[in-house]
Amino acid sequence: MMKKANEGIAYVIIYVDDCLFCGTKSLIKQTVEDIKKWGLQVKEEDDLKDYLSCNIIFSKDKQEAWLGQPHLIKNLEGKCGDMVKNLQTYRTPGTPNQGIVCPKKGEPREVVDPETHAMYRSGVGMLLYLVKHSRPDIANAV
Repeated sequence: MMKKANEGIAYVIIYVDDCLFCGTKSLIKQTVEDIKKWGLQVKEEDDLKDYLSCNIIFSKDKQEAWLGQPHLIKNLEGKCGDMVKNLQTYRTPGTPNQGIVCPKKGEPREVVDPETHAMYRSGVGMLLYLVKHSRPDIANAV
């Protein structure tokens, strides 16, 4: 949601029951007061460090911010790091001139044990969560 006024622009980012306000202080204050008039409860915090389990670090002048999920990356490395540590790395998000090919009808398929399959699904789920919240740059690879 966006609110425009003479004081500037205020953005309201809403995810389920969590809201984040960005903009000039006066316009944010006015927007919060308008929401309170509707009878909704608002918990105000001046120092934003976390939103939807994403760490937020602001520059000293508060004009720029870094948004990341280092705890999730650490968890992903701990869970799946041994499986991929010896694989080749690439500068691009995929292997050039390579693709995944399904076996032709009648050819044997590789059997994967359930534990490895579950770990794979969990790892992909964590990667998708990273893409959704803080790492859209890895979307193609994921």
